[in-house]
Amino acid sequence: MIDPRDFGKLEAQVESLKTQVDDMSDKLDKLVELATEGRGGIRALWFAGSIVGAIAAWLGVERFFKP
Repeated sequence: MIDPRDFGKLEAQVESLKTQVDDMSDKLDKLVELATEGRGGIRALWFAGSIVGAIAAWLGVERFFKP
């Protein structure tokens, strides 16, 4: 037999865990949103870095490998 008091405690714990899971879900949604916003900035930095790298490579070839 299950003691009604123990069952009540378990119900309270489950409700508490549900609240915690809901809070964590909201926070995770916010983190995903922030990560999605940051992705555009990272792509812009990659683009700028590739342009700088291409210019540096071109200058290096012009300076060191031309007879």
